Amino acid sequence: MTFHLIKLSPIYDSIKNAYDGSINVPPLPERKNKPYIIYRRAFSQLIKNVTGHNAVYLWFSHYKNGDVEYIYVGETHKNKQGLKGRLKDEFRRWHHGFWATVFHSEHYLEEAITIFSNKEKYKPKKNYAVDLENNFKKRDATYILYCILSSKRDALIIQNDIIQLLGNPRGNRKDLRKLPMSADELLPISKKIHEKFTKMAEETKPYFI
Repeated sequence: MTFHLIKLSPIYDSIKNAYDGSINVPPLPERKNKPYIIYRRAFSQLIKNVTGHNAVYLWFSHYKNGDVEYIYVGETHKNKQGLKGRLKDEFRRWHHGFWATVFHSEHYLEEAITIFSNKEKYKPKKNYAVDLENNFKKRDATYILYCILSSKRDALIIQNDIIQLLGNPRGNRKDLRKLPMSADELLPISKKIHEKFTKMAEETKPYFI
């Protein structure tokens, strides 16, 4: 197993630098708008060297006061591009959360629902409000940790074990086990990854957005 850390500060810097400061809470950009294009370039650069077809990962925040919050645990979920493709999808789907974090405003959730419910422009195949609400719970992260696995076997079980070990992060509300496993039932590899994730998270520097 190999572990890697991604700092999200370039993402937040790209969003801040996309504006001249004349608007305290700018509107949420659509994908054709310049601020979103700048954001897309930033996250594309950030994940450029990410490798691994099978991995589990952790979004977390190390706040200025020293507290660490574990926000979301995921796995590559059979993405054809592996972890890089999975993270790319998440950056695309979660951009309203990044804007909310930078500009300290909850209104971006409602704005995202309004934008992506536009039947003429986006032709949504379903109501995405619930998905957007779930994604919004994953905001505020300042780092991503990931562990490359040797195979896809047990990846989902490992993810769910780590979710349980981390006390059910707020971004995983729809992934919670109805009946928690006993300590003896959790996979040894899950315990090792959890231990390494928490150790590495605690060793990161606090980041103030």
